[in-house]
Amino acid sequence: MTTIEIIMLPVTDQQKAKTFYTKLGFQVIVEAPMEHGQTWLQMGLPGQTTSIALVGVQGVVVQTDDIAQKIKELKDKGIEAQR
Repeated sequence: MTTIEIIMLPVTDQQKAKTFYTKLGFQVIVEAPMEHGQTWLQMGLPGQTTSIALVGVQGVVVQTDDIAQKIKELKDKGIEAQR
């Protein structure tokens, strides 16, 4: 089974994005310092397992029973994936 855990959305102004998503009903799950003075800002809707991270990069974090097989499947489709 594969589930999407986190969708990383690149933003230039985390606080402005945080305000926007809060108005949509999202709640802060994690707001913590990262390397190089950056902040990890993860938000989610109540009762949902998938969340968003408002950071400087884009990506998707998935959970799967067999990560090696899932990476192979994605690479076979021409999609860059890493652990």
